Amino acid sequence: MPRHGVKYLAVSALVGASLLSAVSASAEEPGDFDSQRMAQEFVASQGQPLPVPSRDLSGSKRLLYVTETFHIVNGTGSTLYKYGSALSGHVIVQQPATIAGLGFAQTEVPPAMNWSQGFSYTTNPADPWGAAKACVFSVFVTYSGGVCSASVVTYPKGNQGVVCTYSPPSSAIDPVTCELELTLGID
Repeated sequence: MPRHGVKYLAVSALVGASLLSAVSASAEEPGDFDSQRMAQEFVASQGQPLPVPSRDLSGSKRLLYVTETFHIVNGTGSTLYKYGSALSGHVIVQQPATIAGLGFAQTEVPPAMNWSQGFSYTTNPADPWGAAKACVFSVFVTYSGGVCSASVVTYPKGNQGVVCTYSPPSSAIDPVTCELELTLGID
């Protein structure tokens, strides 16, 4: 594994550990963690692009490849099933086929380039856009004038009432390297 890859996996593990610790802490507190957290820090784009905050994720060092890391929080109470296309680039960690609580995926892409990723999850693979809670996530990374920026668009699908969200406090794009860390939610 490239030397910088270990660092990215460690950062991703720390984010995942903090999410898991919050989930376990919620078992002792009244209310539902996923609903509480999603109401407090997750936002829904309703088909409109929302900017991803810029933050230094890699010490602002140019890298041969950068990672795009996706954390998926399932607040539906049902198992989520991957539906449709997979991540592009050199996939380090495949998208989980099913998600009961938290999911994670990671891919490497060349730096300083425009990229887009799209993927979706549904509660009903037999009728993904009908009798289901389903979300389509589109992520756009733009490199212009030596600066990286990103936006995310969520599209709710199905007729069982779903909110597709992302968490700005838990997400970032490195403006120098285009490294991306994104936390998405389905509730």
